[in-house]
Amino acid sequence: MARKPSMNKSAVGIEMFGMDEFLRELRRAPKETRKAVNQGSKAIAEEVFVQVKRRSRTVFHASRYQTIMPSMRVVQGTVPKIKVGGAKKAAVSRKKRPPSGDLFFGLEFGGGSRPTTRQFPRHRGKKGYVLFPTIIKMHSFIKKEYTDQIERVLKGLTR
Repeated sequence: MARKPSMNKSAVGIEMFGMDEFLRELRRAPKETRKAVNQGSKAIAEEVFVQVKRRSRTVFHASRYQTIMPSMRVVQGTVPKIKVGGAKKAAVSRKKRPPSGDLFFGLEFGGGSRPTTRQFPRHRGKKGYVLFPTIIKMHSFIKKEYTDQIERVLKGLTR
């Protein structure tokens, strides 16, 4: 029985039938197979990351969004991943620079309802401005490309 994909507040899940079982079996696969799947996932994440960079230049608060772009990176794993934020200092010109992770959620989802969040754009709920809308827009590309990558890896095993 497949479990429902868990979501946390910082992840966008793309639901694919049988994904949990596949990832569970992949743990027992040969090292070369896992490596091929990881490389394919990273290639997909890099393509999404290119679109994220492009979109980050078009939002109305692009100059502020560029302060956290150096902290974004593609991470290799069994599924496509983009890591954002963390303890790396943001590229702002202040004496005491905040960590990029502290700025990311404000720049991505907005703020303004509290005095401490008025420096961010208007709050948009779960919609986001750059990263999450890009992932949602590329949903079908990610599913198709990931499936194709897995098929290529499995065809290589049967030879």
